[in-house]
Amino acid sequence: LREDQVVTANERQVRELKYAFDHHQRGLGLTTWPTTSVASIGHWLKTTHAATFPKNASGNPLVVLSPQKLLLAAKLAAPDSNLEAHTSLFLDAWRQYWLWKIQPNDLDTTDNGRLFHRWIDTLTNFLNQHRAISEMQLYGFLEDAALAGDLVPRSVHTFGLLDRTPAQQTLFDALIKSGSHIQHHSTPENHDSCPTLTSFE
Repeated sequence: LREDQVVTANERQVRELKYAFDHHQRGLGLTTWPTTSVASIGHWLKTTHAATFPKNASGNPLVVLSPQKLLLAAKLAAPDSNLEAHTSLFLDAWRQYWLWKIQPNDLDTTDNGRLFHRWIDTLTNFLNQHRAISEMQLYGFLEDAALAGDLVPRSVHTFGLLDRTPAQQTLFDALIKSGSHIQHHSTPENHDSCPTLTSFE
């Protein structure tokens, strides 16, 4: 997998895979070896976006907001100043909204749902006006880019992503359609019973 991209569900798995790979190379008696390209899915989304749509490119590409800046933007977009104290809870729901591809009409069955819907619309419009995007929105954005042929096909191996959300699944489906090679692997409980973690050679 030296030339491939490895994507994990979280940063902890990044550390585990890198440790397993390095441990295996030492076991082979090596003292130096090529580094592997391993990233959490969030980091991979952002680097893929940055590589495909660099900041200095024409067309004024979108800027991916940091968590701190997204928090500030969400506070500014709150439908009511009394709701600002609940911004962190809103962003937790915002994350699920994009990951699970929830339909806006499904939110309108309760008062809280309608309020959440208003907040989503306000924040989305705010981000659009400022040419910004959140990490969670990158799933759909990169899915469209893949289907449009804007992403360079490559080989991607995932670990710990066997149970994928709808946004993750449709992104990987779009990557396959655009020519990328995707393989999903399970993440074993420990390194000793796991030949897959040492198969980077």
